[in-house]
Order: sequence, then C-alpha cells, then structure tokens
Amino acid sequence: MLEEDPILEEEIRVGLTALSNLVREMIPSGAKPIPANPDRFNLLARPGYKTCRVCGLPGHECHRVDKAVACRVAMLSLIGFWEDVAAQLAFLYSKSRRFQEAVCANVATYEMRVDGTPLKSGAMEVVVLDRLTRNYLKLVSLYARIRPKALHFMHKADLARYESVTKTLNGFLLDGLTDLFERHVAELEAAAAAAATEALKAHNA
Repeated sequence: MLEEDPILEEEIRVGLTALSNLVREMIPSGAKPIPANPDRFNLLARPGYKTCRVCGLPGHECHRVDKAVACRVAMLSLIGFWEDVAAQLAFLYSKSRRFQEAVCANVATYEMRVDGTPLKSGAMEVVVLDRLTRNYLKLVSLYARIRPKALHFMHKADLARYESVTKTLNGFLLDGLTDLFERHVAELEAAAAAAATEALKAHNA
C-alpha cells in the first residue's frame, strides 16, 4: 500500500488537511471576508451578499458587460482557487489508495448543487470529496448562466484556464454526474444566450 511509507502518510495527511481547510471556506460560517482585490479566493460561499448583476459574484458591482473589469478579476480569482483545489486532488489521487477509492465511489447528483440537501458522512476522504463536489457544481451552474457575458469580459487565455481546470475537476468529481444535471446546464446556457441576444438587439435598436 502506498500509505505504508511514513513520510508519504504525512504528505497525504497534510494534503487532506489543506483540502479540508478549503472546504471549510466554502460554507458561510467558514468564509473569509472578501478582499478588495481577490486572488485565488473562493467567492461562492456567501449567499447573503449582494451579487453583481453581470457575473453573479459578490464583492463588486458592474453594470455593463463591456466595462466589467471587476467581474474578470472575480472570475480569475475563482478559477485560481479551483486550480489550487485541482492540484491538491491530483496529488492525493496519485499518492493515496484510499483517496483513489473515494474518488471512484463519489457520485455527483443534480440535487447536490442546492444547499440543504443531505451531506455524506464517513471517512475524511469521503466527506471532503462530497463537499468539494457540491461547491464545484455551483461553479458549473454559475458559469453556465453567465457564459455569454463571460465571453465578453474574459480574455481567451482566461477562458482557456477555465476550460482546463474544469476538465481536470470533471474527471475527479463528476464522473457520476447525472444526465439531468447536464441537461439543466445546457438549458441554462441556451436561456442565457437568448437573453444576451435580446439585450444586444435592444441596445442596437
């Protein structure tokens, strides 16, 4: 077993603790105050905060897609946060058999994105993956809603970073994702695209 190496066991423990700390920041009671210039900071755990009408994230307010610099900063912060999560997941998956087994057993469902649904209990690996999956589904839902606008205020390199990190996270967290959730995301994207088109028509009229 990989974990029989004492040094490796300690590295795994440190990695799990780091992920556990990130998970703690994903709930309102553990959320840190939003900094003026967020960097690799999770902005999804603050349901009570007023959110921006353009990107749906708290901590700033933009009124136009073509002047949404703060939205780009917020999204890059969120992407950076999940890049850190992905790096920890990759490390633990490569080193810990128990973590590998927990990843294989983790099944995402449509309902998990909603606060108040039953939480999993058990081994630390299981609990951490469950909480990560729930928060990650919120990120996927958010981006599905704002994607047409994000294409305007994010740069190509930003979008590439998002696609890269979500590809990694999908592999670790969403292998069991239901078709229902995928259809829901597609519907959100279509609705957002239609709304953006109508807004553009009204602006040009």
